[in-house]
Amino acid sequence: MGTSPPCAETHAYTLQDILRLISVLPEPASTIVATAAFTGLRKSEIRKLLWENFREDALWITQSVWEHFVSEPKTERSKPVIP
Repeated sequence: MGTSPPCAETHAYTLQDILRLISVLPEPASTIVATAAFTGLRKSEIRKLLWENFREDALWITQSVWEHFVSEPKTERSKPVIP
């Protein structure tokens, strides 16, 4: 079995950085950045968010999409409700 390539280093933005990005980006980019920054969702989970996923003042993560494959969230930790 092959090995996975090493993960790229990530960068954590400050709240000030996030708010600045949101203020200068046009829609829908600013909403996507806000969703990513304040929920911690993966790009594949954000791509498959549906209006039906927002209920009871929370996001319910039910699926994700990678390329054109739709599946359940990657891990059990990805499934909890996000208030």
